[in-house]
Amino acid sequence: MNISKVKNYFNGIIPDKQTLIKKANKAGRSMQGIWLKATTSKFEKWIDKASFKRKIKQHGKKALSSAIGACEKIWKLKEQGKLGLSTHSLFEIALFIETKLPKYISKHKYHLDKKTTGLNRSIEYDPKTKRVFIDLRSSLGSGVHKKVTKALLYDSKKPLFIACAKSSEKCAAETRVHKKFKHKQGLAQTYAITHHKGTTSLFLKLYNGHSLRHHQYNRGELSKKEMAIITRDLLYGLEHLHKHNLVHCDLHGGNALMDKSGKKISAALIDFGRTKRVGAAKKKGPRIHASARTNPPEVFMKGKNISAKAVDIYALGCQLYHLNYGKELELPSKGAFVHAFHAGRGQQHSFGKVVRADLKKLQAQRKQQIDSHRKSSSYDLFQKIILKMCHNNPSSRGTAHSLRKKLDNIIKNWNST
Repeated sequence: MNISKVKNYFNGIIPDKQTLIKKANKAGRSMQGIWLKATTSKFEKWIDKASFKRKIKQHGKKALSSAIGACEKIWKLKEQGKLGLSTHSLFEIALFIETKLPKYISKHKYHLDKKTTGLNRSIEYDPKTKRVFIDLRSSLGSGVHKKVTKALLYDSKKPLFIACAKSSEKCAAETRVHKKFKHKQGLAQTYAITHHKGTTSLFLKLYNGHSLRHHQYNRGELSKKEMAIITRDLLYGLEHLHKHNLVHCDLHGGNALMDKSGKKISAALIDFGRTKRVGAAKKKGPRIHASARTNPPEVFMKGKNISAKAVDIYALGCQLYHLNYGKELELPSKGAFVHAFHAGRGQQHSFGKVVRADLKKLQAQRKQQIDSHRKSSSYDLFQKIILKMCHNNPSSRGTAHSLRKKLDNIIKNWNST
């Protein structure tokens, strides 16, 4: 028997090829017989013996091997979360992708629902990135215009759980941001954007940690240094947006997600549906940010030349203050905040002055507490950056770039004294 032919026939799908080759030579059996016996026992969890032989004739060894190889890789992902598919269902989907999907792609049919495929999950193909996605239908959350589900990035070498955000809205602003900043630190990573029958699908990185809001109300889960790293990453995100004259306009605890891998932690801003150009945001006036409590005092005051970027910095500062101290900014006036936000400009102007005075007192109190320490620690310096972001004077808040650079140095030279 020709050993090189046997090696080519196995094509890398049997781990211990040399052993099988020796057995085949010794027994004097045919390549087809020894291969079928070995592969059937190895892949029996995916397909029964009768179907295996039938599908070999129907689709060929290479397609079957690729599908089973992908299934093996995908099945290992179960350690990271629920797959929601049986071995049989997963194999049928993988085999469809390997054998039938190319025909649909050639006809420019990229969104294949269950009715079209006969499978129990829909499949989507992105012609720009040439990536294939499987909708796992597991809900991750929903918003006013969006529904987010878990999906699978199908890859025979490195499959991934990802998030799929679907919206019936046009999502022009959000799509623009995701296309512009696909792989930028501090902003949600984008794998693909597709459009089908009025629905926009954003395929994004699935962050395995909690949201910033979760940690605001569950103190103690993050170390002080981890909070500093999260702050630095979110400032990186703002820096990228501000550098291109864009402002987020919706910075709250639910729009920042964490990702944890071993001892490493990172964070990213999400949901760019309200993102605007600086000029458009300034025209919006006191409603630059959707949430009343994340708007600084200057947006309520008459005659103020509002810096939309400074409003973003303040809004993020409010969220980080809550993360660090376990409570919102302690402003005596905050009870009337929402009322003033919706009131006439005259009432807003006088209220803006009150908020500004409250902020000034709060900052003085916090700084006094920090400065009372015998020796300044990295954590003390980190707290001062948060207070700076919440400053009553917009010109004193700093830029995302300058604040991020300071935090980089603090984290690099971190000490806990």
